Amino acid sequence: MPRRLSVVAAVAAAMVTVTIAPALAVSGGAGSYGFAAKLTADGRACSGALVAPAWVITAASCFPENADGGSPVKDTTVVVGRSDLSTTNGVVAHVSTLVPDAGHTVMLAKLDKAATGIAPVTLTSAAPVAGTTVRLAGFGRTATEWLPNLLHTNTFTVGTVDAAQLVLQSPDSDACKGDAGAPAFQEVDGKSVLVGVTTSSLQHGCMGVEQPQQGTTEVRADTLAAWIGQQTAPQQISCTPATVWSQRDDGLLWKYVHNGPGDGSISWVTPTASVGSGWLGHLLAGPDGVVYDIHKNTGTADPNPDGTLKRWVWTGTKWTGGGKVGSSWQRYFTPEYVNRITVDSQGRIFAIDTTGALRTYAWNNTTGTFDNPGGEVLGTGWAQYNSITAAGDGVLYARNPAGNLYRYQYSAATKTWLQRAELVGSGWQKFSEIFSPGGDVLYGRFFPTTANAKLLWFRRDDRTDTWIEATGKVVGSGWNTQLHVAADPSACAPSN
Repeated sequence: MPRRLSVVAAVAAAMVTVTIAPALAVSGGAGSYGFAAKLTADGRACSGALVAPAWVITAASCFPENADGGSPVKDTTVVVGRSDLSTTNGVVAHVSTLVPDAGHTVMLAKLDKAATGIAPVTLTSAAPVAGTTVRLAGFGRTATEWLPNLLHTNTFTVGTVDAAQLVLQSPDSDACKGDAGAPAFQEVDGKSVLVGVTTSSLQHGCMGVEQPQQGTTEVRADTLAAWIGQQTAPQQISCTPATVWSQRDDGLLWKYVHNGPGDGSISWVTPTASVGSGWLGHLLAGPDGVVYDIHKNTGTADPNPDGTLKRWVWTGTKWTGGGKVGSSWQRYFTPEYVNRITVDSQGRIFAIDTTGALRTYAWNNTTGTFDNPGGEVLGTGWAQYNSITAAGDGVLYARNPAGNLYRYQYSAATKTWLQRAELVGSGWQKFSEIFSPGGDVLYGRFFPTTANAKLLWFRRDDRTDTWIEATGKVVGSGWNTQLHVAADPSACAPSN
């Protein structure tokens, strides 16, 4: 961590360890800066600033349980664009991912939905200049209020500046508890330009503090600008050629390979012969050549009743396995449930049951069984969706009958939802089936007429909460004779 200035060294440790609850608030007047954010978790509170539509910067000390970032240990709510917390203006989101800087002094918090319509604070690589005036905006304590509902701001003079930090000075004001992470900024040509991120303070002028000394310490924002830009830029993905399994209505199984799953280029390896027969039920594709068959009985010579779950592995030249790993899955033959089951990039099956609960089934290669044959319930109320598609590690796209598409993300490590029901599209009712090779890439089978049957390719970027391709690229035609189509869900994954 960069060296702290001597003016705040005596209290820095105490200040940093109490941030989201006691934490740092500006003992000045009210302001109206839409990029200002309030973060709350388990009774603790911090301030921050929107630096990109789906990203807020704050102090790393606001997340003591997440020193190295990752999924937040404690559910954290973020309010952006609401200078008066008693109103309903702005956007309310949850933190899905945390990314600390190299010095672990600040933290970037990824929101589970973009703060659409709110202008982020402007970043700059220009160094701060001692003697200039800046403004600090935060939601913490003031000179007269313990838990204010209003965003408070005050002006400061930039004092000492070193390679990593700067100190703000004012004769009657400091950052207070609840202001950790608060932005310091300058007004330049009508824009608010980020100068610093609050990390500690002597709390001069704050309610309940008798402190004659003054000083608020900031991490220099110009030293963070390039890093912020890298972290909030569109997500890059890395893809291998995607195996696409085509189950025909005659029970034959065909293996295609799409060489362009990452960019939607039209480059396919088309098979000349099928690789299996008797696939009359419902196939599910997993990673590493795994293909599940929700089996449909083929006749008196077939010992497996309807709904038997069989697990096969394609070695590249032949099938292995095929043993029974479950039973009574026949509901997924029916039109009501046929699209309510999917497999993610880690090989977990996600399925909506008859009660509307979402269940997950994790395969254990050591035991050769599911860890919980009955499935682990992740949530209820999923009967509202008629289709779910896994598109990454715990990433689910859920469609309702009206054609609205929602994105979810579940962390198996923390057993928490990182994102819930973010509306990401409409008009998806036109697809008979939606499947994915991972990496937030989606394929949709669309055939308004037999002569116009298409396979469309889409890609969404989770970092920016935008579509890289929203209208769909046509990557194939004639995909209307299949019973089911599925892709290896681990072909694409984030690469940065």
